[in-house]
Amino acid sequence: MPVTFLALMLGVSTLTVSAFAQSEETNQTMQDAGQSANQTGEEIQKNASDLGSKVMEGGKDVVGKIGEGLEDLAK
Repeated sequence: MPVTFLALMLGVSTLTVSAFAQSEETNQTMQDAGQSANQTGEEIQKNASDLGSKVMEGGKDVVGKIGEGLEDLAK
């Protein structure tokens, strides 16, 4: 009976350690995925900001050219 009990306890502890190790790997994987998602989000935000700046500059150029064109028509 004590041998059976010890064998059973050894089996349970092995499974517990294995499950814990897998849990740690899963946590690390999730942290890595979260960090990657944050970096991707930051890049998207930066690119959107850059694009917005370019659109604004382009819009200013268009408005300026329309203004020049109207001035030329008024002459």
